[in-house]
Amino acid sequence: MILGFTLMSIFYIGLSWLINHVRVSDKRVACWVNPQFQRKGGQEYRLMRDWNPNAKYDVLAVGSSHAYRGYDPREFEKRNLNLFAAGSGFQNTLATYILSKDIFKPAKNSLVIIDLFDQTFVGDGVGCYTRVIENAGSDKAAFEFVWRKPDIRTLNAFSCRMFSKHAPVEVGDEPGYLINGYCPKQDTMKTIASDLGKVGDIKFNNQFLHYLDKLVMKLKQDDVKIVFVSHPQPKTNYNENYHLQFLNYINPLINKYGIRYLDYNSVHSLNNSEHFADANHLNQAGVSMWNQQLLIDLEKLNLLPIH
Repeated sequence: MILGFTLMSIFYIGLSWLINHVRVSDKRVACWVNPQFQRKGGQEYRLMRDWNPNAKYDVLAVGSSHAYRGYDPREFEKRNLNLFAAGSGFQNTLATYILSKDIFKPAKNSLVIIDLFDQTFVGDGVGCYTRVIENAGSDKAAFEFVWRKPDIRTLNAFSCRMFSKHAPVEVGDEPGYLINGYCPKQDTMKTIASDLGKVGDIKFNNQFLHYLDKLVMKLKQDDVKIVFVSHPQPKTNYNENYHLQFLNYINPLINKYGIRYLDYNSVHSLNNSEHFADANHLNQAGVSMWNQQLLIDLEKLNLLPIH
């Protein structure tokens, strides 16, 4: 048995080395063999390398693509606040917990905006993990994904990372990337968002609620201000009904800690055909308009850091 395990390990390591060192059309063979293996570069790669651990960020926005597409550092700069948008594609709370503990460490007395997107609380989250594992700014953080989510897919992603550390970047920046993690969408929905059908009983992943709890406890220990925010969504019956189920799921934790929750999911004056780029994201016009209202609301709640 020991011999068999040893031979399998040697074969696995050798194969991992091979598929990550041979390139076809400027892309590692690993990424051709398995689409779950992430190419080096893109939004997560730029995000990690734009973060300055020595800088003092007054506001940190964490979460899914809503966090990196919905919070414009330039709007916060108008109030002399330095914001970093530390979101990544479909980032769930397990990923947020690891990243804010190991990489995006908030400064004392800063404000952490935890953007809650209801759809990131379903599924197993592996798609988020594999993107971050390949491009994370630290091996420790990358391995913690494997440790907290033991799965052949996360293990394979970590192997690819280790064998591609000296590989050239394969993907350029996300189109439209600006500063401090922020990457707006400029498009405008060509048609009004339509309902996607009836919403059945949604099975939320309780692991993500558990890690949201751990995230809140960790941030409280770090002596930072916390606010939950739900980014505006196009006003459809589907979105509103989906979100109602999410509220029932999340409210016990909100009540447990007494955290302020600014829920703009369908409570906004944005126009579906003018202020949204697609069915989930605001465009630049929508971001600017909403951020101005968000800043007013944060100020009313005395949550904005004071210099």
